[in-house]
Amino acid sequence: MGFTLSHEHLATNAAGILKTFPELIDRPGIIEQANDTLKEAYDEGLRTIIDVSTIDLGRDIEMMKEVSQNTGVQIIAATGNHLAVPRPFIDLSPEVISDLYVREIEEGIEGTGVKAGIIKVASDAGGITDAQEFVLRAAGQASVRTNTPISTHTWSPERIGEEQVRILKEEGVDMNRVYIGHSNDDTDMSYLLGLLDQGVWLGLDRFPGGRRPGTPAWEQRTELTKQLIDAGVRAV
Repeated sequence: MGFTLSHEHLATNAAGILKTFPELIDRPGIIEQANDTLKEAYDEGLRTIIDVSTIDLGRDIEMMKEVSQNTGVQIIAATGNHLAVPRPFIDLSPEVISDLYVREIEEGIEGTGVKAGIIKVASDAGGITDAQEFVLRAAGQASVRTNTPISTHTWSPERIGEEQVRILKEEGVDMNRVYIGHSNDDTDMSYLLGLLDQGVWLGLDRFPGGRRPGTPAWEQRTELTKQLIDAGVRAV
């Protein structure tokens, strides 16, 4: 894989927007910008990005293929779901949802032949909703069945990652295949070291920061990384 960025999005919008209202999306412009940015990054040593855009974030597999071919940067696509769980999923069991994820991992996505290499799940401020718990359990089951890693969206100030870990452990997931994303949205070392004690990976993936009010600036995020290294955490 080489030098890898672990949590990226070539582009995000909403499910179905590109197909229904294509005039709202400057797809050629997005591709051009992605080509330029990733070519520059490739020249600086980047070799892989993990694009954790799911169907409800407007995942565009054909765009990923084109940009990867144009730039030489390997793009790993995701199955799973983000915060807004699709309405039809609400009436499904985790087992049925898991089958959908496994299909995208083993057979490919939307007839493209591109297979998902990671499972995305998401929980945020206010805690894990019932629908999001179904998705977490489905992701856990799909991970166990296929040995595919899981990447999570979290809200660190409320220690949401702890609940995600609890649910995934109940599904028998190998914690070494779990990446708790956006972990540097808070600087609570007890929270972060506690997650590491569970065997998961921390995603210190929001630089320079400032995307959400009250979260650490890039200086604090950098200092947090240094504190973790000083505490014996291996940086990868």
